[in-house]
Amino acid sequence: MDKILQYVTPLLGVLSVLVAWLVLVTSWRALTRTVTPQIECYLRPRESSQVFDLVIANYGMGCAYNVKLELQVDEDDFAAHHVVMEGWRSTEAPFALIEPGGRITNLFGMGPSLVGGGKPALKPFTATVTYEWQPFWSRRRKTECKRRTVDIRAFQGLVPEWKKNELAENLKKGLSEVAKAVKSPQRPPIPADRKSTDTASFRRMESAMPDLFAEMRSDLAEYPLKREFILMPKGALYNAGSKEPLVYHYEDHPDLDDKVGVLVNEGAVADITYNSVDRYVVSESLAAYLRSDK
Repeated sequence: MDKILQYVTPLLGVLSVLVAWLVLVTSWRALTRTVTPQIECYLRPRESSQVFDLVIANYGMGCAYNVKLELQVDEDDFAAHHVVMEGWRSTEAPFALIEPGGRITNLFGMGPSLVGGGKPALKPFTATVTYEWQPFWSRRRKTECKRRTVDIRAFQGLVPEWKKNELAENLKKGLSEVAKAVKSPQRPPIPADRKSTDTASFRRMESAMPDLFAEMRSDLAEYPLKREFILMPKGALYNAGSKEPLVYHYEDHPDLDDKVGVLVNEGAVADITYNSVDRYVVSESLAAYLRSDK
């Protein structure tokens, strides 16, 4: 009996360690799943139609932050199939958040030519989704990148035929124009300076938002000819091309939207937003005030 216990006791110790290790690993994985997003990107046909949406969905249990999308496509093939997202190769600014079970959808295209309709279907393309998530064991967010091959040919035979009617024909003819409009959004005209504010009004506004005025004054001292500015969170990306606007961050100025809204109402700045990023232009009267000695 003593000999049996001599061998069994060490085995029981090893078994206890293994069980504890398995419990620890299982608990760690379970906790990790509660904060980990599961991001997928795919095409989805609208019910009983030839209209397709591009979807970014979160099937995980954690939130996805600063979600960015980039498409790698055959440009000629997209143009030939009149894809509405022809000009949207990447997001100008990331989507701030996709909650668990949430999704972002965008019109992709319509018409039988996408899935065939008498000619080759749209070629498969690659969608790259980059996002951040917050581990429970770290104060820093982790960045992950998912690449998915999107193939519309999977829907061949599963969507209804495009009816031969006048409405359908008109829609097909207008697809190229829709694509051009999405690709090149028109900037609104910059309104004339209303000059509805005086020095006393500017001083009153500055007393309500001194930090914002101080940063704007500093920016105009460095860039005296710049007038346009945008609002965005720190870390967000924005491709402005060759004309870089001034940038003011939400983290630096609490209630930034409300403060700029007051400036708009007073005519000190004008709202010229034409895409997903809030964009404004400083009036000449405000610029003169900011350059003065008050």
